[in-house]
Amino acid sequence: MEKLLQSPEAGLLILYGRRRVGKTWLVTHFLEQHQDVLAFCWMATTHNEAYQLRDFSQAVLRYDPRMAAPPTADFTFASWEDALNHLADIVVLNTQSHLVILDEFTYLLRNEPAISSVFQKVWDHRFSKIPS
Repeated sequence: MEKLLQSPEAGLLILYGRRRVGKTWLVTHFLEQHQDVLAFCWMATTHNEAYQLRDFSQAVLRYDPRMAAPPTADFTFASWEDALNHLADIVVLNTQSHLVILDEFTYLLRNEPAISSVFQKVWDHRFSKIPS
């Protein structure tokens, strides 16, 4: 993670492993050691896809420094692609390195198997082109 953070290029790290071995702790510890780095962190749950998208949408808008007030409780982006593109727009605003952390991604896959292709599309077209 340290090497990825120091790289001048955008990078993608997939941290995968069986449950309850310390993946979330590892990321949390890393963030504590790098408090100067901007980090968007969101944890998926076992709720349905509509709930997940609304929860993610709310987190993205709360992270957006352009927002003068919190989002309305019912705000949801029209799609995952819209939400991820908005997050990419936020990252582009600042020249400082950003980390985007999506914890428990497999919960999203259970409800919407196509979500990985949406993430790949936005990574390929937006996030991978943002210099760190």
